[in-house]
Amino acid sequence: MKKKLLIIEDELSVAKQLKWGLEKEYDITIAGEVEQAKKFLASGVFPVATLDLGLPPFPNTPQQGFALLEAVPSLAPHTRVIVITGNAEEENAVRAVALGATDFCAKPVDLQVLRIILTRTFKIQELEEVNLRLQRQGCRSGSLCGMIGISPPMNKVFELIQLAAANDYPVLITGKTGTGKEMAAKAIHQLSPRGEKPLIIINCGAIPENLLESELFGHERYLINRDFPSVPMGTFAWSSYLAVAVLFGLEHHRIVEGVVAGLLYGLL
Repeated sequence: MKKKLLIIEDELSVAKQLKWGLEKEYDITIAGEVEQAKKFLASGVFPVATLDLGLPPFPNTPQQGFALLEAVPSLAPHTRVIVITGNAEEENAVRAVALGATDFCAKPVDLQVLRIILTRTFKIQELEEVNLRLQRQGCRSGSLCGMIGISPPMNKVFELIQLAAANDYPVLITGKTGTGKEMAAKAIHQLSPRGEKPLIIINCGAIPENLLESELFGHERYLINRDFPSVPMGTFAWSSYLAVAVLFGLEHHRIVEGVVAGLLYGLL
């Protein structure tokens, strides 16, 4: 079965040329106007679309093309867009990529080059679909990063973990001993963009009260400059300085009051 490709092009001769050159590999649909293109995109059946920035009623400017490109995430969030632009319009191509286009192809279109770009773009889209499907299956199968559960509360926990992992804000996990706080923290870290970086886990309850502050914040004053500091630094300082570590503290109820203020300041 041929893969579906949407060609958004107002010049009929160019659209016919693209269809003639690519119809052996793809099931092609042509849209010549913005509203028509929006309807096709909203149908959700096109994994990839090519977009000519010059569309009516202003075909000599990229205004309509950029407006349509900005609307793609809401109309068809899983559709990848390849922008067709002129050789002398590098600035427009860069802006299009910044707005979410996967790639661009210069005019006049070289079909061999476009085929390569299309193959690559369809592959990217397929990988994204597989990843999304696996995530959904993981939630439906009642497991996430080693945690197992099929009850509505556990499904809610899985959703919150994925939501927390998707942004860069500090996360506070609370719960009784043995409820899986450390597993939840590991899952958030694993699913986050920092998943390949080290995760530092400190059991605050295992460190004597008089050493906890030194372990977390260091015990000598230091100055961060271009060189690595030569004085002892606490875990918070190192994690901030190296920008590679995530700290997770256990048993926070055992932390003495004198350390709580500094701990909250470090987390925030």
